[in-house]
Amino acid sequence: MLENDEFNEINKNFYNKIFEVNNSSHLSIDASWDGWAALMRMEVVGKTVVDIGCGNGRFLNYLLKNGTKPSRFLGLDFATKWINQAKEFFDERYVFESWDMFNDKWPIEKFDTVVAFGVIHHIPDFQQRVDFIDECGKLCVEGGYVVVTMWTGRSKLGKTLETSGKFSGDDYINTWKRGVESERFCHFFSDEEILEVEEILRAKGYKIESFRSDGKSGKLNYYLILQKTNGNSKES
Repeated sequence: MLENDEFNEINKNFYNKIFEVNNSSHLSIDASWDGWAALMRMEVVGKTVVDIGCGNGRFLNYLLKNGTKPSRFLGLDFATKWINQAKEFFDERYVFESWDMFNDKWPIEKFDTVVAFGVIHHIPDFQQRVDFIDECGKLCVEGGYVVVTMWTGRSKLGKTLETSGKFSGDDYINTWKRGVESERFCHFFSDEEILEVEEILRAKGYKIESFRSDGKSGKLNYYLILQKTNGNSKES
């Protein structure tokens, strides 16, 4: 289990608050990320999927609209309002649960594909972020895929946190001002940090692919795609 942190509560409150404006174009259940089309072309989405930080189920909605119907789908999110909307929108074949990675036990079920879109940049501390990817890997079957997006868009991030302890110059408190005003913790991923993370994961036996996509620049997110192999280190 990851170590809990005050910023987890800040982010949980943030997502529950902006639910009030979740029908805006980029938050609605019909919204999608440009990078998802690339994932479909790469054929990394298997028959069973767990979506960590699923929100209102936008990724499942995208899959269904594009002809992919998972035989098992589990959506997990700490923002209860978003989970409740997903439960109302999708039928009971698809499971959505309110779940907090810091306070609740991780699932023990294995999936073909584990995705976490827009999650890891809300986790303070480098080691915590690596641990999060490790936990995602434990949910994946051998030969399956873990997909994690890393936020690389630094513009208008907000005020920098003190560069001491676990915080670096790439940690921010970002103020949202779209319909409602609220704050969240965000981490910007530099190219150097991404390379360091990938080096650690290769040492653990993962096969790695990647690409950049999303946003006006087409480079807002770095998609890290890990294939779990029999060479992965022993899970602890």
